[in-house]
Amino acid sequence: MSIKEKIKRTLKSIRRIGLKNKDFTIISNNCWAGASVYKYYGLQYKTPTCGLFLFSHDFIQFVKDLKAHLDAEITEIHFKDSKYQKELVEKLRGGEKMPNQLLLGNA
Repeated sequence: MSIKEKIKRTLKSIRRIGLKNKDFTIISNNCWAGASVYKYYGLQYKTPTCGLFLFSHDFIQFVKDLKAHLDAEITEIHFKDSKYQKELVEKLRGGEKMPNQLLLGNA
């Protein structure tokens, strides 16, 4: 393990000291939860939305009936087949990284 990795590991342990609850779930419309919070504290990812991106309208529908959506079968589609194809292409042109495929309960 490199010195840099040891320092990061130590910092994560120190940060966790200030957490009152280390067992929590974040529901987010993008990978913010994984990229920022769980990683920052060095905690196990406990989010059903890790690695996903949901547009605002779909995210609101998702959380309105969270249990049903979490229990629903997921359909995998290519982003070119998404109803948000135009927005995804614009994000790609802007330099944002997008997944090759989207996971949606309803394409």
